[in-house]
Amino acid sequence: MIKIIPLFYILFLPYYLIAQEDSFDMEIRSARETIGDIKYSGFTTSFDLPVTELQKKWWKYSKSIGIVENMKSYYLVKIPPQEKGYASVSLIEKSSGDEKRSLIFLAVLDQTLNDYKEQVRDVLLEFKVRYYTDLVERKIEEKEI
Repeated sequence: MIKIIPLFYILFLPYYLIAQEDSFDMEIRSARETIGDIKYSGFTTSFDLPVTELQKKWWKYSKSIGIVENMKSYYLVKIPPQEKGYASVSLIEKSSGDEKRSLIFLAVLDQTLNDYKEQVRDVLLEFKVRYYTDLVERKIEEKEI
């Protein structure tokens, strides 16, 4: 029985996600956003939820990967180094949208750190995967009750 459950998730979970969420997508696009007076190159993706809800979910997720500062119109996330001798990396996040659809933009604060720009895409992808996984887990738990 233990081996059947993981097999179930691997085989049927993606289909369940697609069937339940009409606009489920993992698309992450390159984008440029002006925050303050600085134009940042980063990545953006969309969600079908209110912008206030997206900000709460981002806050919770970003606290798990680093130290978060709320700058009112955007967030700064300082990710500490994993190994000695390396410097920390700061990310800048800005959410926009309305009560039905929202966008999240994420970029490296120091735009000269080209080595980390592609990893920002991975952070955004991990956030989106975690969001959809939590959504499916809640729906499965609701069906079990």
